[in-house]
Amino acid sequence: MGRIFLVRFSDNWADEMDLEGWYVVHASDENELKQNLVPLKTKFPKTISFGTNQYNEYIDREHLLAQYSWEDITYEESQVLDKLFGGSDGVWPDLTDYYDDEYDNEDNDE
Repeated sequence: MGRIFLVRFSDNWADEMDLEGWYVVHASDENELKQNLVPLKTKFPKTISFGTNQYNEYIDREHLLAQYSWEDITYEESQVLDKLFGGSDGVWPDLTDYYDDEYDNEDNDE
């Protein structure tokens, strides 16, 4: 049976803006959780944009994972969060655009 994690993302942009968010994630263990957050095939350094011209750059997987924290929560707690907030809130980096097959093959086209 899997575990339920409350995952928080916390970073800062240029000491001017806090980037905070949380998400409820189902995973079998912490290794699967980390793989879901930052897949191993993600290429680094990685620039993640969150505004028209604001971004943060992460040098490697460990640097990006350091922006996350997590804790186990119960099924009942996850249901309350989902009911009140829809299961997530705030800033949440979406890395899916960074490791699709087209991106992986860019270096091999030359």
